[in-house]
Amino acid sequence: MLRLEFTLFKVHPCNSDTVTCPCDYVKIVEGDGTTLMDRGCGYSTGVNPSHSWYFLPPVFTTNTNAVDIFFHMDGSGNRAGWSLNWTEVT
Repeated sequence: MLRLEFTLFKVHPCNSDTVTCPCDYVKIVEGDGTTLMDRGCGYSTGVNPSHSWYFLPPVFTTNTNAVDIFFHMDGSGNRAGWSLNWTEVT
């Protein structure tokens, strides 16, 4: 099992759409095909937590020892991106 925790999340929410994230997004899928995060976008810093653009992904603990992290960008905006820490859970 793995523990994933985002330390920075600044993924452009084009058209202010943090629900479907049609332009830029991060998607996380476990090794068994389970989707942990589907199209996450927004900002974890620099905006008020009550703002519609605010998004801080939760801490994930996987059931498998592998994950695929997909980062999609359409090039319409430049932001810092994202970073995460991972550790093995025993």
